[in-house]
Amino acid sequence: MLMLVIFIQNVNAQQTVKEGGNDEQIITPEAFATKWTEVLAAKLNLTEEQKIKVYAINFELFRTLSAEFETYKNQPEVLMEKKTVALDKAIEKVKSILTEDQLPLMVDVRSELDAALLEKKLNLSKPSKTADQ
Repeated sequence: MLMLVIFIQNVNAQQTVKEGGNDEQIITPEAFATKWTEVLAAKLNLTEEQKIKVYAINFELFRTLSAEFETYKNQPEVLMEKKTVALDKAIEKVKSILTEDQLPLMVDVRSELDAALLEKKLNLSKPSKTADQ
């Protein structure tokens, strides 16, 4: 699930690239949705019909995260909270299309995601080191 957190952080990088005019690769909503759908499909053994629905959920998640970044990019704690809320909503939507057999697997996915987000949150709260330290 660390992969998802890294991918979401790349949403932030995408916005930075746009602002900086750099030639780095930009993550598109399609790429985000495709990658995260592949991850969930592998972990949850999704059917083709479920993959289509999960793709739509992930596409919307990307759009939400991009908008949140634009609004809160200078407020990292608020941004992290907004990301968490958006992820919670997306996960609930995904859970609503899962079978009884898949739901326990989603609990594992969620636990991994929570651990990765907590680690990121803890890193945000640490003071950054200066050149003097």
